[in-house]
Amino acid sequence: MKFYKIIILVSLIFVFLPLGGCKPSREDFFELKKKQLELEQRVNALEKGNSIQKLPEYTGEILDLDPFIVNLSDPGGNRYIKLKLAIELDSKDLLTKAKQLTPELRDQVISILTKLSVNDVMTPESKLKLRDELVEKINEVIKPSNINNLYFTDIVIQ
Repeated sequence: MKFYKIIILVSLIFVFLPLGGCKPSREDFFELKKKQLELEQRVNALEKGNSIQKLPEYTGEILDLDPFIVNLSDPGGNRYIKLKLAIELDSKDLLTKAKQLTPELRDQVISILTKLSVNDVMTPESKLKLRDELVEKINEVIKPSNINNLYFTDIVIQ
């Protein structure tokens, strides 16, 4: 069990320790996040008694969407969510296509977010459910292609 704690501690250091005394770039952030997820998956595999498998290398392009700030559907309407997304795509061609479809992507995200209540976004499980729903809607917009991953790069609920 001590081994697992060391792995998690090292992964957290990689994520939160600024590189070279300066703020990490967006690429550094995603590289460190990928390493952290890989370590967590390896720890989970070891805890379950499974063998460790090599994860596929990151090869995607990232599309950063401007922040979304929408009211939640709570009574009184005085709660809101601010969400910033980054979409990982397969290729530069798909990145170009997604940039052209940004208004449609934003529309789909806004329509999902405005249906949510505070309870729909407070727990880790609900955030995973939201991510899955967003991935499904984004894939509908950019079909026949699919996105590799969706990252919440900033989330504020007030």
